[in-house]
Amino acid sequence: MLASMTTNDSLRDPITDHLLTPQNAALVVIDYQPSQVQTVASMDRELLVDIVLTTRLFANA
Repeated sequence: MLASMTTNDSLRDPITDHLLTPQNAALVVIDYQPSQVQTVASMDRELLVDIVLTTRLFANA
């Protein structure tokens, strides 16, 4: 029943079909505003900003 709802009835081969590649993936980073960062209580705010900045630097590499 599910197969009839899709446009492609063949199953993907997980060995040969790489679902996530640099060509079909994106890293989306939310534009954190100071007021948003100030509401974070589950972790150190400075650590959060450092992680976001480090992630951005590695994504550009």
